[in-house]
Amino acid sequence: LAFLLVLAGPTRSQNERQNAGGLRVGCASAAAAFSAGEFRRAADLARICLIQDDENAETYKVLALASFMLQRFDDFQSNMEKAVALNPRDGDAHYHLGRFFYETKRYGEAMNRFRLACELDSENQKAFYFSGLCRQASGDEPGAVEDFRKAIEIVERKRLHYGWPFVDLGELLINRGEFDTGLSWIYRGKRNDPTLPYTHFAYGRAVLRRETTPEVEQALQHAIKLDPGYTDAYYVLARYYSKAGDKERAATAFQKFEELRKHPVPSPFGLRR
Repeated sequence: LAFLLVLAGPTRSQNERQNAGGLRVGCASAAAAFSAGEFRRAADLARICLIQDDENAETYKVLALASFMLQRFDDFQSNMEKAVALNPRDGDAHYHLGRFFYETKRYGEAMNRFRLACELDSENQKAFYFSGLCRQASGDEPGAVEDFRKAIEIVERKRLHYGWPFVDLGELLINRGEFDTGLSWIYRGKRNDPTLPYTHFAYGRAVLRRETTPEVEQALQHAIKLDPGYTDAYYVLARYYSKAGDKERAATAFQKFEELRKHPVPSPFGLRR
């Protein structure tokens, strides 16, 4: 779960706006320790800095994120909320709170935070993407499509690698009967972010809904090569081999699926599957 909160720091545009607004820079030593993966040290240094200056929003953010990585979830929430209270126009802080609420299945609170993050930072592709997921879960498909498309527009304009919104837009369209259009979006996601296992998995799974071709196996094997513990990819691969009449390979893939289902392996990418 921890990886989901710390995928990226503030965007460059956010930092520029914060500096231009005269906000004090957070505790540099704590931020450096966090960037180096020294989360306990980062938390300790942030606390020391807050003794000297207890009104620095950026330091509270570092302490919050370090606390999350140390699985101190209550500390994460309380410190990130302090950061928001000190700087309510920090879209990045609202986004991180939204991610926390989303992963703990508090979807209403998550949606509110993501919408705030989008309003405060119109360049935050992740906030738009997760807002889209929340809107889709609430039954607002037009709103989800709008947010996914906005996230994609930012990704393409800024030339970022972020395949998630492409795939989820594609799957939404496929599920409502627009197969060809949906598949083309998933393919674009695969091209945009070729190192993301999810894009290859989703593409192989989508193609299998229509036909049994070697392209399905290639996509799923690529996903597994990138992430050897990809449980669902083995399951879909087993279905592919079964449909193709290769019972031996189907049994092998299904056996691997069962092993991973009982003994999950964390993704080497630190990503959800």
